[in-house]
Amino acid sequence: MADLNALILVVRVVVMLVLWLVVVPIVLRRKGRGHHGASIVGRPAPADGVSHWHMPRPSPTPVRRPVPASPARSGPIGNRVRIALGDGFEVFAIEGHEVPAAAVDDATELTVPEIQAEMEPFVRTHLVRRYGSDRYRETLLADPRLIATEPDVQLARTLMEEVGLETFCQLAGRVTSSDLDMAGEPRRLWRVDRRNAQSVVVVEVANSTPEPDGSRRRYWLRVPPHTTSCRDAVAWTFGLRGPQYELVRET
Repeated sequence: MADLNALILVVRVVVMLVLWLVVVPIVLRRKGRGHHGASIVGRPAPADGVSHWHMPRPSPTPVRRPVPASPARSGPIGNRVRIALGDGFEVFAIEGHEVPAAAVDDATELTVPEIQAEMEPFVRTHLVRRYGSDRYRETLLADPRLIATEPDVQLARTLMEEVGLETFCQLAGRVTSSDLDMAGEPRRLWRVDRRNAQSVVVVEVANSTPEPDGSRRRYWLRVPPHTTSCRDAVAWTFGLRGPQYELVRET
């Protein structure tokens, strides 16, 4: 009886081996195909077009080799590389850093908000160069609101000074407080919130001495960002705090 059971076990093992080594490969050759139609069993067709095997369950899938869409080339912004896969996926790089496609191609489709939204300084620098450095500055100067959202703090400061506080506040800011001085002239406190930097707070006041034609020249004075009222702002310009500033007569 023991010999019979051993014989049955051997037969079962042989049958399983035959099914695994012969039948299963035949079925897979007929039904199993990769993403690009290559057989997933045996030698891929063609094998030299396969970069590696992706091994998800239940079956492996051959992946085609990356196909260069354009060779590495030298340009005014360094070495640019674009690599495309057979399924249309593309990777762009500059000097070994992965960058968005806009940093390499289609610069005319770039917009300043898209450039400013890029958080990586290296990538943003090359986006600006593709857009055109002079053109980028001119675009920001034409719309001071873009100066307020410029992530490059030094560039934003330079352009703000070039535009001037009056224009910068009127076009990019808002009035947070207002009142009248002793002569009945309006005072306004302007605030411009900036990206990656302290807010710009400016008090707009009138000269106490009228001009020959009776008008009063207006001045724009920058004050600390925490200032919340015109009185506090004017007091600060005299080295005082709001409660300490009590003007009796102005000459």
